[in-house]
Amino acid sequence: MDTPTPEQNSEEHIIPKVKTFKEDLANAVKKDNISLVKVALAENKKRERNTEIDAETSPLASKNIFLIGGSLALILIALGIFAFFFFGNKKPTDSGTVTIKPDIIAVESKKGIDVDDFDAPKIFGIAENQQTAQIPLGTIERIYFETGTGTATSILTTEDLFTRLNTRIPSSLLRSFDPNFFFGIHSFNQDNPVLILKTEDYQTAYAGMLSWEKAMYADIGGLFFVPSTTITNATATAPIFQDRVIENKDTRILVDSAGKTLFFYSFVDPNTIVFTNNADTFREVISRLTKPQLVH
Repeated sequence: MDTPTPEQNSEEHIIPKVKTFKEDLANAVKKDNISLVKVALAENKKRERNTEIDAETSPLASKNIFLIGGSLALILIALGIFAFFFFGNKKPTDSGTVTIKPDIIAVESKKGIDVDDFDAPKIFGIAENQQTAQIPLGTIERIYFETGTGTATSILTTEDLFTRLNTRIPSSLLRSFDPNFFFGIHSFNQDNPVLILKTEDYQTAYAGMLSWEKAMYADIGGLFFVPSTTITNATATAPIFQDRVIENKDTRILVDSAGKTLFFYSFVDPNTIVFTNNADTFREVISRLTKPQLVH
């Protein structure tokens, strides 16, 4: 067995001896005359302090729960304020009015007519008066039926218009119509009215139109310059609708006993119904429906 060299013995003396907690405790008891009970009590208090610190730093601590809850409350309040200003400033939509949308067809001029408290005879009178409006030849003027005054002015919806006219239109047909409609005057060989309705339900609209025909003459004839006396005096020989092709479109045309056209309508496409009383006007409307409108 090798004998340790002087260098090895010196290195062993240099390396400190690691003391344990048990040895420290024994020395403290012996040197400072501290009892084991006092040491145990001190150690227990130390552990309690550590537990309190851990509890305060824990996410579940009551202080932290209060802070988290307060933060969430502030976030919810901020979201509420944002929602109020973003959504609260939006004006509610009136079921009886509609915002003006781009014209269904291009027009050269527009005119708003106040129809507050107007019933069917007054609205028919307005339409008839447009015969002498002196619209430039070859142009179309759109007529808006308006209610309200100033900034509160609104445009009548399709439903509101037919309600004011006291029509007997089937409810399913009325519901199938888009709220926006077009009414205007086309100046050609004479001033001719145009009514355009839009629908997304062709089957319902087509069946409804056929069902409405028996009352359509009296319901809306005044829009197409049919004199009220002619409608009032209609008897069992009142005009009925007939099939006819105009401008390669199937139409339902209403003629009187003398063969004069009173007005007609046609599904020019599955979503568009055009009413007028003149073939030249019908041709012009179809042309404008198929041409893209210029953006001014």
